[in-house]
Amino acid sequence: MGQPSPQPPVPAASTSAPVTYAQQFASRQRHRKTWVIATAVALFALAVVPAVWAMFTRDWRVALFWMVPAGLGILLLKGLLRYARGTPHCPNCRQNVTACPAVFCHLCGATLKTRVCDHCGADPTWTAGFQDIGLRQHITFCPGCGVYLNTPFYRFEDQSD
Repeated sequence: MGQPSPQPPVPAASTSAPVTYAQQFASRQRHRKTWVIATAVALFALAVVPAVWAMFTRDWRVALFWMVPAGLGILLLKGLLRYARGTPHCPNCRQNVTACPAVFCHLCGATLKTRVCDHCGADPTWTAGFQDIGLRQHITFCPGCGVYLNTPFYRFEDQSD
């Protein structure tokens, strides 16, 4: 069995065509339901209302402890955002596309012979964050196996700061 082609899939004419990796990846990312949006609004209110209330009240307890619910709301909002975006794992190689070792360019799908892509000039390493190329573009191809994914994720975005 050969390796999947790194080229974007051509739309099939028949309806019984096999599901591509990009379609599999996109179908896993559909967590944006009404309850997720309602929860996000509630968590945003939990993060913002105590800060606004602390600005207009004379109660020293509110002015002192507004950071606790605001910080909790922001942390929960970040967790909800991660859940709503879905998993960053490739359906073909099962690796995390944001942090796996790059064998293929995440922008054009070409095989990497050196650190920088010879085809498009993108640098798939974390040091590209100090430059203005490559890192802040969505991952289009899996860096581990080269299949077309077209993801909403960026390289090294799940790394803690």
